[in-house]
Amino acid sequence: MKVRGLVMGTAVVLQGRYIEHQALKALGGRERISMVNCFRPKSPHIKDETVLTGVRGISHKSELYTQYTEYRLEMLEERIRANMKAERLRECAKKPFYIAEVRGWLMEQKEFLGSMLYEITEE
Repeated sequence: MKVRGLVMGTAVVLQGRYIEHQALKALGGRERISMVNCFRPKSPHIKDETVLTGVRGISHKSELYTQYTEYRLEMLEERIRANMKAERLRECAKKPFYIAEVRGWLMEQKEFLGSMLYEITEE
């Protein structure tokens, strides 16, 4: 997708990673201001597909990985707390323990941690 702002004061907002895009030369003006922002789900229960490939090469890795790890661990903490609350409610209601459901949730968390391992690299 090629995008060009029409006039001064125009803004174009694209969510990268999901569409191919390129910023074209500014016409009718002297400059173009570009800003990249990471959009992520507010809910910790929605799949987060954050990748660091676009920023890894231009960032201080210690700072980038610290912020990324803190953000992801906070999400994981919220997921665990929500699951723990649901588990306590299930137990109080004397409902049966569903092995498949718990194993499914655990696999989701394993994939979540696996994606973190993939993103945090020595390179």
